[in-house]
Amino acid sequence: MASMNSPSRAEIIVRCLLGAVAWAGVLLQLILSLRMAASNGKTPIQGLVVYFGYFTLLTNLFIASICAAYWLRSGSSIGRWLQRPGVLGCATTAILLVGLAYHFLLREIWAPQGAQWLSDGVLHYVVPFLALLHW
Repeated sequence: MASMNSPSRAEIIVRCLLGAVAWAGVLLQLILSLRMAASNGKTPIQGLVVYFGYFTLLTNLFIASICAAYWLRSGSSIGRWLQRPGVLGCATTAILLVGLAYHFLLREIWAPQGAQWLSDGVLHYVVPFLALLHW
């Protein structure tokens, strides 16, 4: 990993790609979760509770927030904390566990279609791979 003061061009590209993909996946799943809640007669708040109840979403949000902190070069305490190498290592480990657990334990129990298939692929495979590449 390049130093935080002078990231390589490749690191910047991977970080930007990782952040964009993570945010897209998280936002797509938010839309899908709110639609599903509405179609089941639930309130948006109930949809959000379910949405934030998944470790997959929380971990992808963690990765997306780390990338956003790099983009914004935030001088705030939370921005500095998100940019620490130990935090990146923790987030990378968590997202890799998400990908591995999904692949080996959960992928066979349902067959998502359409946008849900895309969201699942991004959140469980693409983001973990890019996070490992970034780390």
